[in-house]
Amino acid sequence: AFNPVPQLPRRMDCWFCLASPKVEDHLIVSVGNHSYVALAKGPLVPDHLVLLPIEHVNSSVSLTAEQRAEMKIFEEALRKCFMKDGNEMLLWERHLVTKGVSHMHYQILPVAP
Repeated sequence: AFNPVPQLPRRMDCWFCLASPKVEDHLIVSVGNHSYVALAKGPLVPDHLVLLPIEHVNSSVSLTAEQRAEMKIFEEALRKCFMKDGNEMLLWERHLVTKGVSHMHYQILPVAP
């Protein structure tokens, strides 16, 4: 059986953690129980989004089943939203170390076919 890596505690100095005073809440689009979607801080294109777990997770292989399921729901909803505008969705995983703690996230872009 697969045992995910234990989740790391929230850090007040991580700008990805919702509990942090550094989180830029004006960029938040939607918050679930285990993950959230936000506008990218430095967007490459309009509608550039990030999807990330609320808790620190090093990589997608370390997501809990609940995090993975909820993030998949967000991913599918965003794919449908982009498709309504005639776009495909490009998604890639990134992990960013801030203050010595890694917080994985998905970068999501609409792409014209």
